[in-house]
Amino acid sequence: MDHHHRIIDKLPLAASVFGQREYFTIRNLDARWNYSDTVPVNISGFNPLTFSVFIPRISYLSSYLFSTELAELGWRPNWLRYELLYSIHDFVHARVVAECFSVLYGNVRTKHTLPHSKEFAVFVLSLSEVSATVGLDYWHICQLNAPRRKYYDELFITPLTTDYYAEVDGAVNQSVMHPDFYIFLLGFYGFHFGSRRTLQDHPLMQQGWISREARQAGRFVETAARFLSIFDAPVVLDDSERGSARLLLDHILNWTWRVFVDHDYHLLNMPTLSDANWPLQNFSECTFSLDPRFFNINSFPNIMSLIRWFERRSLSRHQFKYLAAQAIGRLKFDSDVAAQIDFNEVKLKNDYSTLLDLWERVEVVPGNVEATKALIFPN
Repeated sequence: MDHHHRIIDKLPLAASVFGQREYFTIRNLDARWNYSDTVPVNISGFNPLTFSVFIPRISYLSSYLFSTELAELGWRPNWLRYELLYSIHDFVHARVVAECFSVLYGNVRTKHTLPHSKEFAVFVLSLSEVSATVGLDYWHICQLNAPRRKYYDELFITPLTTDYYAEVDGAVNQSVMHPDFYIFLLGFYGFHFGSRRTLQDHPLMQQGWISREARQAGRFVETAARFLSIFDAPVVLDDSERGSARLLLDHILNWTWRVFVDHDYHLLNMPTLSDANWPLQNFSECTFSLDPRFFNINSFPNIMSLIRWFERRSLSRHQFKYLAAQAIGRLKFDSDVAAQIDFNEVKLKNDYSTLLDLWERVEVVPGNVEATKALIFPN
């Protein structure tokens, strides 16, 4: 599509990211369930610990990156914009985790001696989220000068996570365009490298747009902590981790500033990592298989049997939403005219039998059993 090339060419940061296509993994999904708003949750999934970004096989972005089949839906720049920025956001997550991995473990295969509690892992994931949010949105897209940003807006290249714009208030923007803003936002994630009082008294707390960041941070930390419970790893934060955390923060903050403010896009190149002893590689399968928010059902060879197994486990309504979203995303959107109506019934009634009926009659997006078992499926 010429539209894809136009956007990629006009956004050098995107060109640097999508030039590393080996870190983008096709999943056997049909994004048209998202495009139609039949499935309101993201179905691609996310796991920066794999150093990969996941995209649906049938999607605008997949069509551009890998020339996969995409049924003719007409030009939908709003969805391309979403997929483009969402994937860059996820890539920054993965790239920051890889940078942390490199700093902590030195790309070696020998057993490391640094502490590695789950809380420290939450800290690493929080750094990746703050870098993606502050770097991509606040320090990059929001700072485009007005004429150039207008051009980006015409292409729907607008901030992914905020409605803040730099020219609204010069004094506020001076606070945003400062390394301390990164540390300020990290405080919302529960990692305070200043006092808690400093966080509450910060002048940016008066800005309406900052309340969304506080809400998002709380949800992110809760989700990350639950996600990490699927791994076999220690749970106690050692006092010695505080020093390691500060060193890591300083390094990642500097990396983020250089990429998004100084435009050193070569730093986005993923480092070569060996099989260092990253502690969060071993899954507690009996635990994470209970929660479809964190388990990739496409990694299971018989999905219908898995759906029946989940039915016997009496999932909560919230958990069922993610099971249903994953299951329907694997089916071809245009292969059954009644599928959208039936799926609405599935969502309203937690209807396992209709979900199974859909799986019996609707064509499946082709593909092999997927290797990645652990994925986060955020709202």
